[in-house]
Amino acid sequence: HPVGHGQCRLGGGSEHRQAVWYLRRALYDLRYNLRLTCFYIIADPWEKAYVTAATNEKKHPAYGILNGLTYTPKLAYTALSCLANLLGGNTLPMLSNLPVTLSVPLTSDQPCPYSVSFVNDGNEMFAYWIPYAIEEERGITGKCSVTFDEASEITEPIAIDLLDGSVFAPDEGDWNADTKTLKNLPIGEYPFAICDKRAIEII
Repeated sequence: HPVGHGQCRLGGGSEHRQAVWYLRRALYDLRYNLRLTCFYIIADPWEKAYVTAATNEKKHPAYGILNGLTYTPKLAYTALSCLANLLGGNTLPMLSNLPVTLSVPLTSDQPCPYSVSFVNDGNEMFAYWIPYAIEEERGITGKCSVTFDEASEITEPIAIDLLDGSVFAPDEGDWNADTKTLKNLPIGEYPFAICDKRAIEII
């Protein structure tokens, strides 16, 4: 919401919070095998004042993935574009046991990490994050490691920052092909994805 809006008088939202919420929501829907997901809305309808029962709001809640008036992309637009590119094709959740073990150093104030595993056009993919309160805007908070099971076909793992589309190849020594363990991965409040290099086209 814009600062001062009737539904959020103590402070506004932010593009970061919106993008994190959209990424989590889409992946939650995928995890529970929902075949459709949605976002609301394309652009902030700020051309005219919003009439309510009590007042006229000069600015509606900023739910759009495009800014009102200027129609420039928000961070949520970039995040959803990254996710759509990753999930394009035939994507299905893995509803059985996860194909990886996620290891995260936990602290007393930290919720348990959340993870989603899925298959896209036959390629294994895995997303993970720590479900901190979105209002805290913590960003990346630490490092983690994953170990793939023996049946996994991932041989050249990469990590993708779904907030901005950055792709990370493991540094020398961070990927052990014998134990199928990948370490020193970033982790935080928003989803990162892991897949094999062959599963995506890197420009």
